[in-house]
Amino acid sequence: MSQTTYNKEMGHAVVGMMADSSLRIVDSCVSASSTDMVIGQAVYFYAVVEGRASVSRMNASTPAFDFFGIIVDSPEYTLDDTTGARQKIKEKNIINVMRKGRIWVKVGSAVSVGDKAAANSSYELISATSTTSYGTAGNIDNGRYLTAAASGKLALLELF
Repeated sequence: MSQTTYNKEMGHAVVGMMADSSLRIVDSCVSASSTDMVIGQAVYFYAVVEGRASVSRMNASTPAFDFFGIIVDSPEYTLDDTTGARQKIKEKNIINVMRKGRIWVKVGSAVSVGDKAAANSSYELISATSTTSYGTAGNIDNGRYLTAAASGKLALLELF
């Protein structure tokens, strides 16, 4: 059966949603974090487990060059029956991680268009403190915000 109707306007973005169909790289990984991870969270490369990249939550002390990507939303993550929110991702679960492309993320503090991305000590995405601090711990050197957003809101992050 073919689709016969289309929305006139685009739906609302959600955390971890791919923004468009531009060139992107999404890898299948394994969660190495003993603490639950969430969709839209930055992760870093931890190890190779049975031929698959194992990743953990990135924070302000993670070396910048260890950044791996952002966890992508997936129908595999079911909704919680009580809150309606997506499940948290448990240790040793398979997750999809965007390494290149555009993705919607929730920010832990206000960001502006063009800001370089970083992670803070609470594992939240924020703006890097300096746009020239390439290689600084916590920074995502290949990430910049394409939209402005207030703390706790969605911003469009480009990984290049």
